[in-house]
Amino acid sequence: SVCLRHASPPRAGLASITLLAFQLALVLRGETTWERLKRHHLNAAAQLPPDERPYDRGPRRNIAIFCGCEADPGVPKWCEGNQGKLAIRPAAAAAAA
Repeated sequence: SVCLRHASPPRAGLASITLLAFQLALVLRGETTWERLKRHHLNAAAQLPPDERPYDRGPRRNIAIFCGCEADPGVPKWCEGNQGKLAIRPAAAAAAA
């Protein structure tokens, strides 16, 4: 039998804490793990600066979207409110004209 009197509570390992911190940072930034790991390639394909995070709405709004308190726009921040129109960054559109 197991003596519960001397049993210690389960402890989260360093790997679990690190993963939790990483995932919370992604929520605050409005990124998925895949976007974080492949940002360089995704941004190059979309002709964006290397550090651009197109779905980042700021920490407070990102948390609200993650928790379901606010609807996810589902489009990059520069296209918000323009659903159904061509999703081109304003700077890219000006350069193309």
